[in-house]
Amino acid sequence: MSTQSTPVDLQPATLPLEILNAIIEELTDDKRALASCGLLNSECYLISRKLLFNRITIDTTDRCNQFHSLILAQPILSSFVRHLTLESRVENTIVVKARLGWKDLISLIRGRRRNRVRFIHSRFLASPSTIPEVLARMEALESITVTGHYGHYRSSLPWTKVDSKAQVALYRAFAYPSIRHITLEWLSEWPLIPFIRYGHLETLSIQDVTQNPAEKDPSLPLSFPTVSGATKREYLRLKNLHILLEEDSIDILQLLASAWAQGPRDLALSEQIQFTATYQQSVYLYANRRAWSRMPQAFLGSVGSYCITSPGPPEDLLAQRSRYLRRPLRSITYPGIYPAPPDLPDPLGIYQFPNITHLQVVLYLVNPFRLGPHPTWPERCPLYELSKSLRNGNLPKLRNFQLKFLVNLNLSEDQPVSEVAGLPYRQPEKLKDFGWAGMDAALTNRAAYPRLATFSMEFQMRTEVSETTDMAAWRSVIAGLAAELPRCRARFEDSFQILVTGNGWQ
Repeated sequence: MSTQSTPVDLQPATLPLEILNAIIEELTDDKRALASCGLLNSECYLISRKLLFNRITIDTTDRCNQFHSLILAQPILSSFVRHLTLESRVENTIVVKARLGWKDLISLIRGRRRNRVRFIHSRFLASPSTIPEVLARMEALESITVTGHYGHYRSSLPWTKVDSKAQVALYRAFAYPSIRHITLEWLSEWPLIPFIRYGHLETLSIQDVTQNPAEKDPSLPLSFPTVSGATKREYLRLKNLHILLEEDSIDILQLLASAWAQGPRDLALSEQIQFTATYQQSVYLYANRRAWSRMPQAFLGSVGSYCITSPGPPEDLLAQRSRYLRRPLRSITYPGIYPAPPDLPDPLGIYQFPNITHLQVVLYLVNPFRLGPHPTWPERCPLYELSKSLRNGNLPKLRNFQLKFLVNLNLSEDQPVSEVAGLPYRQPEKLKDFGWAGMDAALTNRAAYPRLATFSMEFQMRTEVSETTDMAAWRSVIAGLAAELPRCRARFEDSFQILVTGNGWQ
């Protein structure tokens, strides 16, 4: 007797399709419930399958082959996939040359007779698989993420190691008109020039990706295949270009900007440029000054929105690395532990883009608020670097400035918020022109910021004990901070906001 489940129309659906959609969408996080819904009737079957196959992750050759067999049996499933993630997981295969007995296995464990067993190490995408056939059936994709790491194992995937058929299939999939978002993570020497012709993209995220040598040296032949079907008349017009600050990040930006400058420049390469610094610091903004000097001025002037995320002091990096390694660390040695050298007039790279209308700065802080000077390097606190950038530059078209602090408060149940969230109201004499006072003076300089109309600050808290929230203490903290910015309160009036949220952050 067959045990295979098939949808049976026990009764016709009496609810409108829109209401039925809304009901089943509430079960999105419960895969078993979604699968059960598909057995009610044909309408529920289609809705549940669309939700079940909306996001697919393929990380091994076996899973790729299984999914390929599934869509061969039910071709409609491939049209339901909207978001695809390809993770190049390392696969270990044991091949036994001859049949082993118990004594042989014991000897193998003890390190003997290893010549009878062979270990094969391979990576998904680096070995032949059915991924070309799978991608060929997914012409309704909206986003693709390709990452060279799996879980806590991080290892860059070189372009030269990728299977040749997979290379062609990937860039053919990138060129699908339905694709809106592409994310590349932990990849080595992958070609980036083809993306300049993908006018259908809205978001391009590049994280821990190194340049292809052929794109660095124009005399070398490009090592990526020619893909038919890519848009020929359109050029990259992004809503957001996100780059993780790394060694090659500015070179990659310069590569894309130069390719964009060779085409029609009626629209910007990207409406927003977003830089994020995590373990590495935003010193990479200035690590390669030649790349900045080669950057087309038309590109720099075309950017309308700039977002820079700068890391916090060493304590924050220490906590992050401790969580990553799953063991406590007492010290950490890291090059460029602070965002930039202290002699730079614009440490956060704000004034590279002179025509921006929207500016967002995100600073990571730890417990307690590191808004004041660091005891060892007082001039390198992120807040002081921001004040320095604001004071030394001018943005005649800037209209909106958002300052966001991501704060990690480790509160005990008997520790009030007022003891943890103390703000540095007194500043060292040598830094009197920076900090809150420097920011207050810079933002109210109408000659430097004539069109600035809104200014808001947000403290997004991540606390371990939510019951310790003391709103009265927070009100006093906000009042004390507002007192440090009297000119901003007078200029921006109703648009001046200081918000405290406690939803946590990633």
